[in-house]
Amino acid sequence: MPKTKFQDVIFTLLMVVVMVYALVVYNISLDRGGLTNEVFVMAFGELVIMGIAAFLLEMFLAGPLAKKLAFSIAASGERQADCCNPCGVSHDGVYHVSSDESYRYASF
Repeated sequence: MPKTKFQDVIFTLLMVVVMVYALVVYNISLDRGGLTNEVFVMAFGELVIMGIAAFLLEMFLAGPLAKKLAFSIAASGERQADCCNPCGVSHDGVYHVSSDESYRYASF
């Protein structure tokens, strides 16, 4: 996951291009009744408009809200225990994972 604002912008840009293009291809192929070579070319025309809209929405609305929600759930141990333990079985302890834990044991 991105650690700097520049990495966040590049990651968002790549994800937006891939996701928007795939969904536009899917929508056009549904509308045209099938997937043809023409559909892939037509999708590039809509990619510019829809890509800009998706990028702006992700950077300024959906991204900050998702981070705020995710960190609020992960930060409160009691709320996390209620969320992940609906049957009421008590745990021996709360497990805390540092922010660099995923990078420490990643197999690249």
